[in-house]
Amino acid sequence: MAFLTAALLASAVIQAAPAPVQETLAPADWRRIAQGDIAAAYDIYLSSHPGVVDPTNPSFPAQLKRARDKAMAFANQVEDEAGYRRALAVFSAEMQDGHAQLWPVGKAAAATLEWPGFVSAWRGDRLFVHRSEGSAIPRGSVIHSCDGRNAKALLNKYEFSWRGRPAEAGQWWSHGTHLFLREPSKYLRPIKSCRFRTPSGRIVSKKLQWTPAPPEAASWAAVAMEGEPSTIGFSEPRPGLFLISMPTFSPDKAGTEAYTALFAAVDEHRERITTARAVVIDLRHNKGGSSSYSRKLATQLWGKPSVDAAAGNLFKDVEIWWRASPDNARRHRNVAASLRRSNLEDRAVATDRMAEKIEGALARKETFHVDSLKKAEVPVPPPLPLPPVYVITDGSCFSACLDAVDIFKRFSNVKLIGAPTSADSPYMETVGEKLPSGRAQAAIPTKIWMGKPRKNGEYYSPDLLFTALDWTLSGSLDAVERDLRPAQLSR
Repeated sequence: MAFLTAALLASAVIQAAPAPVQETLAPADWRRIAQGDIAAAYDIYLSSHPGVVDPTNPSFPAQLKRARDKAMAFANQVEDEAGYRRALAVFSAEMQDGHAQLWPVGKAAAATLEWPGFVSAWRGDRLFVHRSEGSAIPRGSVIHSCDGRNAKALLNKYEFSWRGRPAEAGQWWSHGTHLFLREPSKYLRPIKSCRFRTPSGRIVSKKLQWTPAPPEAASWAAVAMEGEPSTIGFSEPRPGLFLISMPTFSPDKAGTEAYTALFAAVDEHRERITTARAVVIDLRHNKGGSSSYSRKLATQLWGKPSVDAAAGNLFKDVEIWWRASPDNARRHRNVAASLRRSNLEDRAVATDRMAEKIEGALARKETFHVDSLKKAEVPVPPPLPLPPVYVITDGSCFSACLDAVDIFKRFSNVKLIGAPTSADSPYMETVGEKLPSGRAQAAIPTKIWMGKPRKNGEYYSPDLLFTALDWTLSGSLDAVERDLRPAQLSR
């Protein structure tokens, strides 16, 4: 479980305000605020992040210091709120971990965006015009180069130089959408002109006219990056294709109720699922939360004995090391109280139990509380009968979304379809802490997965790569049916 989802943690999230909300402060005040929050973030991670005392990662303290120093060097030239947000992103980028991020909150999170009249999308190894409004560039055009740089060089300069994790393939899919929808900034000159290859094959050059983006542009970008929104549920969109939509593992009260209904529907239709053409699990838009939802579904589909044995074998060498700090114990207690206010008592009890473990280690003057998952490898019982299973992932799949794929991929009838995922580190179970200015929050991992089989920065590549410009559910189901056709014809 991660208490703060990647939707909050990822620096790539586009947020737009309907009108400017910039606070009018003197440049010196913005510098002071940025410097104070960066210094506080460093101290928070130093006292609470498990990487600081991780015996298997002796370079972490130096990495944390680099994050502080680079962000502070940028903070020293900050003159406005946009610069403040950028200083936070510089710190996060150096951490190279979606679970260890600084992000603005409240009014500071809202930015007025600008664009040249189109939204871009990364597909495979190319950048496309996904939506064009008031632009002479046709939708579907390939963005060949801008200001003399090819698409990869553009992303490295304008995105990955200050935020994101370029070593993760999925991050290219996420950040490619942000290249032409961004906050105006005096800290990096805007792209001036680009060369395009239109759908008809013509090569055209255009000077870009940057103007305020309409409020809808942020939702257009989300669709370009992850496809149309979906809701938690179970359905049969085409005869013999059962769809299980899981767009979040951090549901609100209504979402929790929707999961209850989903699991009931899977049980009700289990016999029909057995004889279906395929099961499709849609994880688009899923940025993590609690892995309990995917584990519950897996036991329904493949059977609890098989899932428990497969998961136990996967994690047979794992230990969970909880960083014992007074602040981590306090933060877990605060999270538990918040969960109770939301009537999520089961999760509140589990969170209090984590706090108790940390408090016990503190009382014993230990650096970590250790939970061992180690066990002998066991034979995996035959799973329940099931047709082919296709799991749709996007470039933002992270944290508990990756945990879901870990379990699903234990079974040979599973194929991934979509984009490469993001990745995470062994540092998990994030809690939040407001920074002194109140304008930003730090996400703090509190435990280490020692011996985790999926290594730091390791991501999943799809078996069926998604390359269509429009990432619709219908298009994904078409791809599933194309993949099924040879097997069905051979029967």
